Amino acid sequence: MCSSDWQTGDVLDDVAALVAERNRIDAALARRVRAAELAQAPERDGQKSMASWLRGHGRLSGSEALRVVANGRALEHLPVLPRRPRRGWCRRCRWPRPPGR
Repeated sequence: MCSSDWQTGDVLDDVAALVAERNRIDAALARRVRAAELAQAPERDGQKSMASWLRGHGRLSGSEALRVVANGRALEHLPVLPRRPRRGWCRRCRWPRPPGR
């Protein structure tokens, strides 16, 4: 999604699209943080943990950094649903897609 694609004209549809995009970005961040944690990347940069790296380099608060790390660990245990970009429903779970999608 490009930064200009979220304006549809309906304010609530715009908010729903932005929330969906934020959720996608948060999930991608959590997955990459977990990958960095498993690769012991913060140690190569002089930090003891991913949370400390996120506080120092990502300028996140302590609680936010811990939340991102915990989310990354939790995502490892969740099944990944296949992406169906042009369909209105996920066949496996029957979740409707956000309005305007």
